[in-house]
Amino acid sequence: MFSGKTTWLLEKEKVLPNGSYELFKPNIDTRYAVHEFVNHDGERIPARNLSTTSPHFPQFSPEIKTILIDELNFFDETIILPVIKGQLKAGRNVFAAGLLYDFAQKPFGATLPLSKKADKFIELFAICDRCGKKASESYRKVASQQQFLLGSSDIYGACCKRCWHILTSTPQK
Repeated sequence: MFSGKTTWLLEKEKVLPNGSYELFKPNIDTRYAVHEFVNHDGERIPARNLSTTSPHFPQFSPEIKTILIDELNFFDETIILPVIKGQLKAGRNVFAAGLLYDFAQKPFGATLPLSKKADKFIELFAICDRCGKKASESYRKVASQQQFLLGSSDIYGACCKRCWHILTSTPQK
């Protein structure tokens, strides 16, 4: 979390010709807005919702050459992979962003499996909340073991591996 994944997608959108792309986010991501990509800095752009249980893209006009998907981690690989493959088969580019691992360092949704199938994979990093080093981990600030707990900086933070071990071995308040 907080590594700039959504910002990366927003930057991609800025260089694409108008009318040549569609943006999608999972329908369960309601943290900042329902029908928008929104990064943690509040930058936003309209997006369509995509069901996490039965994702189907609409019929696209031939002008649509690129699909951007945020929060890939909220999708199951077996559900989203055929949808993405269909777009690639149709000749479209697909850019997606999501967390590789959850707060407990367990693979999270479709991101990790699909990263291994991607033509190109870019990993972004946040800054550790505790020591200021490169943060590759997320930690949860509240006591809950559910893998899916929607939230932002009120519930999650970013940390390096060393600080993650310290934070997760100490009971959270």
